[in-house]
Amino acid sequence: ESARGEGLARTVWDHMIRDYPSLVWRSRSDNSFNVFYDKECDGFTRVGSWSIYWIGVDDFEIIGRAVKRLSEMPASFKGRQH
Repeated sequence: ESARGEGLARTVWDHMIRDYPSLVWRSRSDNSFNVFYDKECDGFTRVGSWSIYWIGVDDFEIIGRAVKRLSEMPASFKGRQH
């Protein structure tokens, strides 16, 4: 929270994409950070409670397999408790 607005997310993102230019990831569909992902990704789809994004991947067979796998995986951690 204390670093919000300082550009930390942009810096981390730029370094990650430099090191991993092809990437598929998922995010809970209600994650407020998805606004950022929506602008950065090459494409995305929603499956259940997940938004699944990709960047640097243009093979739809690879994307389809990744979407299937990511949508079937259990949540890796619980969201923030309010």
